[in-house]
Amino acid sequence: MVSTLTISYLFPKFIEAEEIIRIISWAAIPMTIQATHYLPKLWAQEKNLLILYHTIVVVITQIIAIILFGTLYGAVGLAIAFLTTSIIGCSFIAVLDKIDQRKKE
Repeated sequence: MVSTLTISYLFPKFIEAEEIIRIISWAAIPMTIQATHYLPKLWAQEKNLLILYHTIVVVITQIIAIILFGTLYGAVGLAIAFLTTSIIGCSFIAVLDKIDQRKKE
């Protein structure tokens, strides 16, 4: 919140960036979860195929979201696409991890 107010004060021509920064900052949560919990765990277990599936889903989702949200909402739509892709990627890797754990049992 403070950073967006600072941006509008220092750079008054970039008012639209405030909303984009707010949206993109929410993506830090799922990205941190997958980068600190799921991906290192799968790398350590040498589950490279699961990481490949995750990456393919994230890339396809990112392309579709950019096309959909970017054309509908412009720059804010691109930020929404980034957030959506982060959430879907984290959810997908969590589901893959649960499925993999159940296979072990």
